[in-house]
Amino acid sequence: MEENGKKLNPQKYSLDLNGKFLFIRHGQTICNSDKNYKERKINENYIDSHLSENGIKQTKKLKEKLDKLDIEAIYVSPLYRSLETAKYLIEDINYNGEIIINPLISECPNCIDDFIFDINETKKDFEVMDIRNMEYPNKSFDCIMCFGTLIHLNDDDCLNALKEFDRILNDKGILAINVMEHLSGDREIVVEEPFNNNYQMYYNRYPKSFFIDFFKENNYIIIKEFDNPIYNEDSVGDDLTGTNEFSIIARKNN
Repeated sequence: MEENGKKLNPQKYSLDLNGKFLFIRHGQTICNSDKNYKERKINENYIDSHLSENGIKQTKKLKEKLDKLDIEAIYVSPLYRSLETAKYLIEDINYNGEIIINPLISECPNCIDDFIFDINETKKDFEVMDIRNMEYPNKSFDCIMCFGTLIHLNDDDCLNALKEFDRILNDKGILAINVMEHLSGDREIVVEEPFNNNYQMYYNRYPKSFFIDFFKENNYIIIKEFDNPIYNEDSVGDDLTGTNEFSIIARKNN
């Protein structure tokens, strides 16, 4: 299977975890730019959305930096937004490696729908457990990334999850979190799930001090703290106005 002369190998699912990884988020999609976010239903054109014109521009702008790197392989999910991001990233740059399509890194709406690939088959390689009380031994990981999850926990549960991260993280390990920041209105809200009206979605929006205080109290060094520059509260509907999105990367200092 090839596209524009580049090899696509959808059967190679194993990940080589040796070396350095560069994580790239897909460009803005048509779905991301739709201001009628609350009105969306489960619709293939929304869930597996193509890149918008702005998303294509964002991706092409990034490829100037990639051309300077020695990249051995590209792993990408089978969703259009990811495939198109990879396509535009490698156009006209010096990359002759494989593009490996791996469903294990694909986002799935509500994590229960059979969409694009057999989710039940993929779950074989995942361990499902309570984030507040995980079964991993102490000091099991060098790095933990938790994006888009803590916003669905109340304060107490979030603190328990952070303590679990601290327990299973190695000395000098790195913890990266991404959450919504509360700027105005109620901190905790419940809204209709945009892709499926059978569900409601709980959001907890945090002050930045909630995480900064935790890191300081538990002897972490904050490496970087930044707002998401492309977050647009207009695109997520009236229920989430008064919101910012931010990330913090911190290193354990034990």
